Order: sequence, then structure tokens, then C-alpha cells
Amino acid sequence: EEVSDLNELSEHPEEYYTPISEVEASSVIVQNSIIAWNDDESVEMLNGMIDVVANGRSLVSPRCFDNVRMLWDYLLTMVAQYIEEGQAKVYFPDQPIVVSLQRQGQGTVEFQIDDQFVTIDEKQCLTAILQAAEQFFTLLNEVSTDKYSLLLEQIKAMQNQVLTPLAVQPILQVQVQRTLAN
Repeated sequence: EEVSDLNELSEHPEEYYTPISEVEASSVIVQNSIIAWNDDESVEMLNGMIDVVANGRSLVSPRCFDNVRMLWDYLLTMVAQYIEEGQAKVYFPDQPIVVSLQRQGQGTVEFQIDDQFVTIDEKQCLTAILQAAEQFFTLLNEVSTDKYSLLLEQIKAMQNQVLTPLAVQPILQVQVQRTLAN
């Protein structure tokens, strides 16, 4: 459904976003939600939302949608910088919304989106972001004749740097959602 009223989008996001993968509650997972785009519409121009849910609470307002593909590029840059420096900050591509990671010690990270903060397990947080990016770019790779294969290899390399199999109940859920705006 096309978005014509941001208040309506905020009050009823489920009417605009459709999941393309099954989600387990209370786990570190990705839920990619994309409204089907026209064949002539470039995947480079997908406007939508990446929703981050921690401890059952969304850190992102449904109003915070932007160019999803570009936002994923920024988030991956942030993760790479965080791996190297223990802190990183980026902004949404077309909005002054800050997203940051700050190492807190004892295996935790403070994850900030705009004015919302949560301190969570570092590996679970990075796992959620990288798994979400991998799922999103795998989907784009399938519809764009392997254009994202190199990026997917880079995501796997980052996963190998920071990730181990999760044996505990995760607390972060990352969702990717798409909407059309006038």
C-alpha cells in the first residue's frame, strides 16, 4: 500500500510492511519486509525501513524510512569501523538520524538509533546486523544477477571476524521493511 500519511504509517505499520521471511520471537534474526517493486524500479532506490527491536521494544519509529540499500551500506561501514576501533557512528542517507555503536566493556555494546539507546551483548548485536545485511543483499543479489556477490563475501568475512554460533537466547531483532512514499 502506498504511504500518503506518515501518522497512519506510524499507527498501522503492519498494513504497509509485509515480511518475506518467517521470524522467531525473541531471537537475533532478520525480518526482511519489502513491498513488491516494479520490474523497472531499481533495487538501488528501494525506500523502506530497517527496524531494530531490542528487548521487545522497537528503537526505530516507522516514520524513519530511507533508502534501504544505502542505509545497509552505511550500517556495514559502521560495523567494519566498530570492529577496528570499538566505536562507530553513521547517519541515515537522507535524514539527520544517528546510528552508533560504542563498546561498553564486558562483551557489551551501546547501540544508538536517533535518541534511543540500548546496551546489549556485543556479539549478538553484530550478529543481528550482519545476518540482516546478508539476508537483504542475498535477496537483492537474486533479483539483480549477482551484482552483490562481492559485498556478500565481505559480509561473510566480517562475520568470521566477530561471530560464533549463538547458544544463548538472543535479545535483538533486526527487521528490514519497505514502503512507498509520495
